[in-house]
Amino acid sequence: MDSISVLQSPSQSHSGDLLVFQTEPYSLHRLCEDCIGRNAWTLRHQLSWLPTKFQETVKKRISFFRTAAKSQGIHNPT
Repeated sequence: MDSISVLQSPSQSHSGDLLVFQTEPYSLHRLCEDCIGRNAWTLRHQLSWLPTKFQETVKKRISFFRTAAKSQGIHNPT
């Protein structure tokens, strides 16, 4: 069976799932958001120093990491 036939009529055991692989590293901006989000309690007094637009983004990351910590049973003081 040649490759054209395989593409035209995949076998019945073929999975319809799609896997997504990250092919490039996160941006420095995203890495900073994640670091602040993970360490919100430690940085709580400095968060107000961030630009307003960045504060909004960081609040979402903080919320994400709080939810993730709760679902994993990790105690988080925030």
